[in-house]
Amino acid sequence: MKADEGFIGFAPQAVDDFMNGATSAANCSLKMLLKDNYCRLQFESDVSLDDTSPTAIASLKQEAEQITKTDPYKQLIERVSSILKK
Repeated sequence: MKADEGFIGFAPQAVDDFMNGATSAANCSLKMLLKDNYCRLQFESDVSLDDTSPTAIASLKQEAEQITKTDPYKQLIERVSSILKK
C-alpha cells in the first residue's frame, strides 16, 4: 500500500489481515489443545469456494485428486490413521 492511498487503499488489506489473524489464532489454539493430535490440511486454489458452478466443482475435484497423490498428503493420512488407532 502506498502512503497516499488512504483508507480505501488500506481497507482491503486490513480485511485480509484480520481474516488471517483469526485463522492463525484458531490454528494456535487447536495446536495447544490437541498437541500432537492436531493435523491441518491446507492448500491454495484458484477456484473460489463460493463458486458452485459445474466447472468450478470439476476444477476442485481435479485439484483434490492431484493433492491426494502428493507425499505430504499421504504422510498426513498416515498420521491421522495412527492417531485414530490409539
